[in-house]
Amino acid sequence: MIICFFCLSCEKIGDANVLTFCDSKSIDDLQWVQDIKEGKTQCTIYSGAVLTAFSSDNDNLFLLYNGASSLYSCNQMVYNCSGHIISSDWTIDDWNNFKLSHTKGTTIWQKK
Repeated sequence: MIICFFCLSCEKIGDANVLTFCDSKSIDDLQWVQDIKEGKTQCTIYSGAVLTAFSSDNDNLFLLYNGASSLYSCNQMVYNCSGHIISSDWTIDDWNNFKLSHTKGTTIWQKK
């Protein structure tokens, strides 16, 4: 079942509902997401890493949790729709404020 939030939406493509965000783009339309999936980023993405989409009234943000990384700056990275890293060194307070201002996240990719 696909759950849609404020800025996230669902489009029917063929017989399937596809989760869309960032101006009605699917995950496959965002090159920076493909770069993460293919390991073409500045950080090594380890097994178990999860990319989660969050939305608020006026934006979408994406959290890449890469817990197996030994580099502090590569553990939790927050991206905007353009793929720019907004933050990679959040404190507990930053994370709590983020969760208060955004809907519950939707997992859009996980590295096996």
